[in-house]
Amino acid sequence: VTIMPTEVDTKINGLAIDDEPVESVGAGENILITFDKGALSMDQIYGGCVICQKENPTKVVEEFLAEIYVHELPAGIMTAGYQAMFHCHNVSTMCDIKEIPHKLHKKTMKRSKMAPPFLRSHDRAIARIKLDQKTALESFDDCAALGRFTLRDQGKTVVIGKIREIFASKSRLRSKKGRGGGGDSKQDK
Repeated sequence: VTIMPTEVDTKINGLAIDDEPVESVGAGENILITFDKGALSMDQIYGGCVICQKENPTKVVEEFLAEIYVHELPAGIMTAGYQAMFHCHNVSTMCDIKEIPHKLHKKTMKRSKMAPPFLRSHDRAIARIKLDQKTALESFDDCAALGRFTLRDQGKTVVIGKIREIFASKSRLRSKKGRGGGGDSKQDK
């Protein structure tokens, strides 16, 4: 298996649920994983890491395009440059809304031709979001659990979103092994 975003390869020696060894586990179960002895250090696996197949590792992301729903804004409006806490699977990191290229029509979900100057509560839009740290994510269409997120500000959920397009970061696996965490995105081409 490969641990993303640290891109460390290791082998799983055992799985256990409530101290009982098991052969397989499902998504969402609380498990104890035993890796090869000495294969990992504490700085190579931490909250936010994703265990995936070596052949198909999850993407390492710092920036993405998302479909967002603005739930409740403490300041009243949201513009490019808005900062909030990004939450997805077990990751929490600061993020910055780089641009809002389109507002979405409430009923038809059609994109606006011009970028809106701001968003208010209950608006839907397309936004380009940049994270403060590299994170293992996927688009919502590829993996719903790694592709849905919330943005929180001042203790309130301000945005609910779906990742629509990934702008993958440079990957150690790509340069060393000719494959890996990037996938095809507009920046890779």
